[in-house]
Amino acid sequence: MSLASTTSYTPDKFLAGEHPQVYRPVTLLAGEGALAKGAVLAKVTKGAATGARTATNTGNATIGTVSRGAAGKVGVYTVTCITAATADPVAAAVYRVIDPDGLALPNAAEGTAYAGPVIFTLTAGLTPSAVDDTFTITVAAGSGYYKRVNKTDIDGGAVACAVLAAAVTVANDANATGVALVHGEPNSGAFSYDAGTVLADVQAALEAVGIYPKTLA
Repeated sequence: MSLASTTSYTPDKFLAGEHPQVYRPVTLLAGEGALAKGAVLAKVTKGAATGARTATNTGNATIGTVSRGAAGKVGVYTVTCITAATADPVAAAVYRVIDPDGLALPNAAEGTAYAGPVIFTLTAGLTPSAVDDTFTITVAAGSGYYKRVNKTDIDGGAVACAVLAAAVTVANDANATGVALVHGEPNSGAFSYDAGTVLADVQAALEAVGIYPKTLA
């Protein structure tokens, strides 16, 4: 993908203290439009989720409506049948869900939408599912590009980690290069965010990476 940027530098009260400053180049996501100096940035760390049936399954259940939830982790989730479906009494097959770190999540059942770190629905087929039938859900890594922070984003875009040090205009069809403050003491009065996001939503995340916002008198 091509890179394009329009950058301008103007003297202003961007810094609010003498804490050591560290800057680095960042790639800004296409479509971000006009980003002002002081725009608070987040990195896209999580990509799409895709589901797959293991070819050796006994049953022919399918997995669909797969997506990543807000707490979804990058990596592979395993969904394994632990209780087969029964006809009398009628009961759906039950599956154990394990996240990429090996942690057990609430069980899933065929025919019931599952909403957690990953979202999916298992649908029974003509051949009933058997114990140890398995599905996988893979959450891809994000692009690593930066965008204006938004507290409602679930792709990493809610976790502030940098502050744009010079205005950049990002085209709709191309990423852009910029320079961001990644350590220092910026003036929070110069900050800008996506609509609905305020300083209180980003301050803890910024401080966690060594950016300490201050408000100038």
